[in-house]
Amino acid sequence: MSPKIKVPALLLAMFVVNSSLLGSVHIDQVRPDAMLLLTIVGALVAGPERGAVLGFAAGVLVDLTLQTPFGLSALVLCLVGFAVGQLHSAILRSSWWIPPLTAAVGSALGVGLFVLIGALVGESELLRPGLAHLGIVAGLVALMNCILAAPVSSMARWAFKSNQPDRAFA
Repeated sequence: MSPKIKVPALLLAMFVVNSSLLGSVHIDQVRPDAMLLLTIVGALVAGPERGAVLGFAAGVLVDLTLQTPFGLSALVLCLVGFAVGQLHSAILRSSWWIPPLTAAVGSALGVGLFVLIGALVGESELLRPGLAHLGIVAGLVALMNCILAAPVSSMARWAFKSNQPDRAFA
């Protein structure tokens, strides 16, 4: 099966899991963000360009369910996907601990970026609880996404892998 079929199927499956199953998994009213996690591990597997495209598509799906300005999640996830892919291709080496660590750091930064860009476009209530609360939310999302990184990373490798040996990510 082609990545052109597997990647959208994985994206839709993760969207359903994120909006249904993970909606009931929470710590102090904070839940994991599977779409952010998929963007991060997808960028680790497929690189900055595909990470950005995956992040944009994931963000558009997320934007359909939020009350924030449409496109905010798409912009943030696109930026996170590109940045993680760029960082991985420039600096990081492959190792078992890279996806969980990158998921934790990328998730925390993604939450912060969402709040920052949201505040810049007029969603000032995102900053209302305060920076301490933002740190707690970012830390909890990072922790939960770190735990979920291994299985999601395996799914992303499967989705982006081509059956044709000469075209690994075609």
